[in-house]
Amino acid sequence: MYGRPNSDEEKKFKLVKLIDIANRQNCSHLLIAGDFNYNNVDWNENMLPAGPTTKEQIFLDCISDNFLFQHVYEDTRVRGTQRPSLLDLIFTNEKDMIDKVEYCSPLGASDHVVLNFTLNLYSEEKEKTCNYVF
Repeated sequence: MYGRPNSDEEKKFKLVKLIDIANRQNCSHLLIAGDFNYNNVDWNENMLPAGPTTKEQIFLDCISDNFLFQHVYEDTRVRGTQRPSLLDLIFTNEKDMIDKVEYCSPLGASDHVVLNFTLNLYSEEKEKTCNYVF
């Protein structure tokens, strides 16, 4: 998923709506990842600096309302003398679904790190049923 830093409000609201819809599918495993470009959010504390309600707050509320877990805690974008920022995020619907997030060197000319992680999945065995045709 990619959210342009200068996206208009309507696109940011569509993203929130899309996350709501994805979470309502009641999947056993939900993973949403990408460059969300919410650099004002403190993802370690899941909060914003005090101020008026912003698109970042609406996004944070969406993540909280959908009980999603965020797994990236170090800066993922570093460019020259600019302040490093945490833009690339991984959300899941289970706390232990992601293990061992590694922050690897960027590919090519990118200014974003490569995130390497372990995805823990399981399958639920369904009770065998017998179908009889008479």
